[in-house]
Amino acid sequence: IYWYRKAAEGGLVDAMFNLGNCLYTHTRRDGSVFFNREGNHGGGDVGASMVWWDMAARKGHAKACLNMGDFCRKGFTTASPTAGQQPNHHKEAYAWYLRASQYGTETPHGNATVASLAQFYLGAYRYHGGCPGVSVDRKAGVAWWEKSAAKGCARSQRELRLLGLHSADASSSMPYGMRRILG
Repeated sequence: IYWYRKAAEGGLVDAMFNLGNCLYTHTRRDGSVFFNREGNHGGGDVGASMVWWDMAARKGHAKACLNMGDFCRKGFTTASPTAGQQPNHHKEAYAWYLRASQYGTETPHGNATVASLAQFYLGAYRYHGGCPGVSVDRKAGVAWWEKSAAKGCARSQRELRLLGLHSADASSSMPYGMRRILG
């Protein structure tokens, strides 16, 4: 941790992200955040982790943006990382996922990319909505899932299959789901 802190304080973005991971004790090797089955964080220093992830994310680190989105979705925010459910946590999570989708186009994350996983969450927020700060727009939700599914995100492919919108037919320039919704 000592050397990560030194490098992070010196402005090295990857060190900022890695220091955040070290301070959060239950982080997977690929940098994604682990939550137990009850949805609680792993027990590390969430506040300190979020400070370093926030710094890395604001400098364009895609996985840091994804981690920030994950924590905000769970109710932590940069304004109050230890207070639990905050009024605007979904709106902040949406903003972080939007950044991750822009920064993480080719950054690998498990079997997909950071961008495709962020797009899955953007689709879920838009399709299901129902949270303050993010309006329901089912067409936009499906469009995010289509982008994500095209990049190989199994979660988005599953959502589209459940809606009857996913097809292996790649012959059309318009995604199958959008063809079905738009008629």
